[in-house]
Amino acid sequence: SAALDQVAQPQLDNAEERQQQQRQQQQRIIAVAFVSPPERCIQDGLPPIKRYLDHLIEGAQHWQLDPHYTAWLAQHPSIAAEQRGNKYYTSVADGQSLKAWPKIRTGSQQQQQQRGRGGYQGAKRSRQPK
Repeated sequence: SAALDQVAQPQLDNAEERQQQQRQQQQRIIAVAFVSPPERCIQDGLPPIKRYLDHLIEGAQHWQLDPHYTAWLAQHPSIAAEQRGNKYYTSVADGQSLKAWPKIRTGSQQQQQQRGRGGYQGAKRSRQPK
C-alpha cells in the first residue's frame, strides 16, 4: 500500500502542476493597446521607419522574446525617416492628408517639464574637486 501511494503521488503532483499551470495561463492580463481609427490608417505594406523598427528589435531583445521573432524583425525592410513620401501622410480611408496628432503629455513628461530636462530645473551642476 505504501509503494502504491508513492507511485500514485507523483501522478497527483503532475496533475496538480498541470492544473496550476492552466490557472496561471488563464489569468487575466490588463493591458493598454493603441488602435488607430480607420480614418487615421495609412496604406498597408509600407515599410516602417528604421528608428521605429530599431526600437521594436531592442524591446524584443530586452524582454527576451522568441529569437525567431527578433530575427524576423531584424530582417524586416525599413526606410530612413527622410525617405517617407506622401503615402505615409495620406489616409487610406478617404485619401485626405493626415493632420498631426495633438501632443498629449503624460504624467512623467509633465514632471520632467517642471524640473527641466536634466531634472534640476535647468540649473547647471558643478563638480566639487575631491
